[in-house]
Amino acid sequence: SFVTAYDVSDPGDIRELDRIARDEGMQSIGHNTHVLNDWAITSWYTDGLTIVDAHRPINLIQVARFDTWAADGKFDGCWGVYPFLPSGNIVASNIPIFQNPGAGAGRLFVLSPTYLRACYLEGQIVDGCTGQALIGADIKINHTDPLNFTQSDNTGIYRTGQPTPGNFTATISKAGYLSQTINISLKTAEVTELNVTLEPSAAFNVAAVVMDMQGGTPLANTDIALNGDVQSYNLKTDAFGKVDISCMPGGN
Repeated sequence: SFVTAYDVSDPGDIRELDRIARDEGMQSIGHNTHVLNDWAITSWYTDGLTIVDAHRPINLIQVARFDTWAADGKFDGCWGVYPFLPSGNIVASNIPIFQNPGAGAGRLFVLSPTYLRACYLEGQIVDGCTGQALIGADIKINHTDPLNFTQSDNTGIYRTGQPTPGNFTATISKAGYLSQTINISLKTAEVTELNVTLEPSAAFNVAAVVMDMQGGTPLANTDIALNGDVQSYNLKTDAFGKVDISCMPGGN
């Protein structure tokens, strides 16, 4: 289950902008989201409630959380949250134990929230050998705030962040490439841009010729598929039966 931001400016072309889960969608189920001044306040079964800064909808960042339910149980815990009281307080409620309602454990919470604007880290990761976008690179801000990590998408773009401003390091890594740890400065409600070039840990220039087994004649326009641990290639030989690959990563 996710909290998701959509662009609905064109009803005929509604597009997802970003999504965020309490635990990356593995267990928790979000149960109703309310939006107050561009913060999304959500109740989560088993995980209490979260406050997500949604004022930059392409990069949703969790800025606060309160756990109302310490036990297990997929549908137990917080079933409702309401953030619109004149006092500014939030009220949240736990359902009685779902599998055994007679066991009790229904509770009401009155919380005084601190609404924070997030700090954002955004940029693009490219391959230092080819200059092309690098898909699936890991980006992690080295701090104790939760969920401050992500991966680059199919254009090499990434977006992440955290509520805590200050000076930190960010580590960018991908299998088959040399990791980098870079100093960053994060400011509240501001975007820090960090574009990174990752160099392959081992890269080779490869040339091949495809020939007829019987006569040794080069075969033009022959399809070649190379599947590797880090990267795959779909190639076609030229008029002389040749293919050339620059910067092929090492591996099998």
